[in-house]
Amino acid sequence: MKQALFVGLLVAIGLAAVPPAGRAAEPVLKFANPGSPTGDVSKQIIEPWIAKVNKEAAGMFRVQHFPGPALGQFPQIYDRVLNGVADFAFGLLGPISRQFPQTSVASLPFETPNATIGTVALWHVYERGLISSEWQQVKPLTLMVFPNVVIHTKKPIHSLADIDGMKLSVQSRLLSDTMHLLGVAPITLAVTDLYESLNRGVIDGSVIGWPATRSYRLAEVTDNHLEVPLGGEVTFVMMNNKTYAKLPEKGRAIIDQNSLAPWATAIGKILDADDRAESEHVAQTKGQTVSRLPAAEQAKWKAKVDSVVEDWVKRTPNGAAVLAAYREEVAKLMKK
Repeated sequence: MKQALFVGLLVAIGLAAVPPAGRAAEPVLKFANPGSPTGDVSKQIIEPWIAKVNKEAAGMFRVQHFPGPALGQFPQIYDRVLNGVADFAFGLLGPISRQFPQTSVASLPFETPNATIGTVALWHVYERGLISSEWQQVKPLTLMVFPNVVIHTKKPIHSLADIDGMKLSVQSRLLSDTMHLLGVAPITLAVTDLYESLNRGVIDGSVIGWPATRSYRLAEVTDNHLEVPLGGEVTFVMMNNKTYAKLPEKGRAIIDQNSLAPWATAIGKILDADDRAESEHVAQTKGQTVSRLPAAEQAKWKAKVDSVVEDWVKRTPNGAAVLAAYREEVAKLMKK
């Protein structure tokens, strides 16, 4: 009798999973997110977006979130979308920045005041067509510029002399070039390796934004946090071109209406709010110090790294025009 009931239950479950006759199952579109499942990007940006899109697309398609490395790590995620392993993905520009030299303009030191301005300014540059050629193989749904990086270390940094010779982790070529000019030995590490590397003393600190501090618990293995505008990480959400083309017109409209310029504006505000909140939280934590450089000292740092911007312009196709356009968009937004 019990066996019969068990078999009947299995049959019922199986039948429940089968769509009614004459009605095709809604396609499931995979959203790859190599980041932390509990991080701010997952909880405040990606998951709310998926929920809204799924509600509006009910019966047409459904987006499923795959946080963590299930569909690929950050260095591979662009290729995963190109190859159709994922239909959407959140990615970091740093590991693949050589493929997107123009887009990395927003990561240049001392160019971007905050995430809101940087994100919207970069998207406007994309809409103007100045960097769109780099994104033809996928459909970018937004470009995000994270707040300026923070230098997280065990010993305090007050001057160039203090940072000289330190081994610090970085996430991009531009940041590596910048830190090298400041006398640092830059080391490229995956964000998932930062905690252990800091804990074991493999590196002296990490140059990364506040959101990563919370997601990867960096304040547990560092004590001093220096805020200096050395550039922020450019990230993105992209979609497979073929997946987008196969959607019905209404489906494509749902994706567009929830992405592009409006989403960029909302994202920038979320990132800045999280940045301020984490900075304040760490500053109020016993044993932790959050600091900024005095104006005169910061000017010395800027003079040291100005050649990073000059070199970027020289080696980047149409670099002078891209930088001029980005600065123009930043200036407009700062006046609002």
